[in-house]
This record gives sequence, C-alpha cells and structure tokens, in this order.
Amino acid sequence: MTPQPDEIVKAFHADGYVIFRNFMPEVELQQAELEIDKALSREREGCQQGDIFLEDDRTTIRQFEHLQNYAEFFASINHQRRYVDLFERIFEEEAVCKNVSYMAKAARIGSVVPAHQDNAYFNLVPNHALTFWIALDECTEHNGCLRVIPGSHLGGILPHKASGRAGNSYCLVEEPDPGEAGELPVLLKRGDCSIHHADMIHRSLANTSANPRRGLLLAYESVRCEVDEEGVARYQAAVKQMYDRIASQ
Repeated sequence: MTPQPDEIVKAFHADGYVIFRNFMPEVELQQAELEIDKALSREREGCQQGDIFLEDDRTTIRQFEHLQNYAEFFASINHQRRYVDLFERIFEEEAVCKNVSYMAKAARIGSVVPAHQDNAYFNLVPNHALTFWIALDECTEHNGCLRVIPGSHLGGILPHKASGRAGNSYCLVEEPDPGEAGELPVLLKRGDCSIHHADMIHRSLANTSANPRRGLLLAYESVRCEVDEEGVARYQAAVKQMYDRIASQ
C-alpha cells in the first residue's frame, strides 16, 4: 500500500527515509537502462573529468555522475512532477535537481561504500536536500543494498575524513556500530524507490552475489540552499591529501 502524503512527510522527517513500491513503471525502467547503456558506451574523452568512477579492476564502472548532461532523457526526467511535488511537499520549498547519477555494484565485484552523509559532500545550508534511489535490480543484503540509520539525519553533520576510495571519497571518522545504531537494510524490488535525507547516515556493503545491483539516483535541493564554503574547503583538502598520497605510492 502506498503511503498517504501526510504519512510520507511525517515518516521522512522522523526517520530520514521512505520507501515507495512500484515507483517507476517497467517501460520507463527499460528506457532508463537504454540511455544508461548509451552513456556508458561513450568515449571517455567525451566525458567530464570526475563523472566516471571505476572499480578496483580499473575496467568496471561503478558510478556515472551528471547523466543529465549526456542524455535528454535524464535532463527531462528530473523535472517530472512526481519528484518535484514530493520534494516540495516535504520541505515546503521550491525544488531543483542538481544531479542524476548511476550507481552500480557488479556481481561479485561491486565494492563497499563506507558510512557517510551526503551533505558532508554538498555542504548545503539549510540542509533541505534529498536523494531518490530507484532500483534497476532487486536490492538485497547479498548484493549490496543501501543500509540506513533511521533518525540519524537529526544529529547534524558528523566529522568526516578521506576514505581512500574514489567516487566515495569521504566517510565518517567514527563509523557507528550498526547494531547499536539500529541500522536497517533498504530492500527494494526492481522499480521500487527509496528517498533519503542529505544528512542521513548510510552505507552499503560489497556485492558478494551473482546478481548485479544497479540504481538510478536523482539528487534534489531547495532553491534556498547555499553552500558552506568552509565545509567545501575541508572536504576538498581531505580529498586532495588522499589523492596526493595515492600518487606518491
């Protein structure tokens, strides 16, 4: 049963995330996959630096950012009212989509995403931002589903450090104990969607299964949001130090 609008808003503000079943119809899922495949087949020289991230094997793509810059399908999907209306109902502010991205964990290859808060990257003030996470494959505990700590968005941004992993370059300095923190797996079927607050603590484990785990993500924020430049500077300094260390090895 689909939650009612008031229930969605209440649950999101209390828990920091909400799950929607059968959110994206099959015909749209297939179109998204077609457009993603076209983007993935592009010559790398035609992509902006920092938009594509690979697994440790240096061939398997784990992340493709800013898809809206590479395909009209993604440039138009982010204006659909089902996304915008939901954001504006939750935050009571005008929404703008900043990024459409593809996240993948290939079978038996997909790697860990360490615990983090998206707003440690974004540094948005106010923190009125969320991400739609749409499942292109079934997401299970075996193939590396998203894992969230309900209510963790209420505690502000915790200290982060460079993770050593490109694409997910920032992580919590002290990762919460999953059991003590009440961490939950976000189990999705193909076409299901979860939304999570930009301050929500979340992570994902490696894909140890024979099945891929692919997701289409849309990141929205309020038009009122401004960027905390000091926070951005801390993030950039930590990541630069990480890359400098890698380059020196």
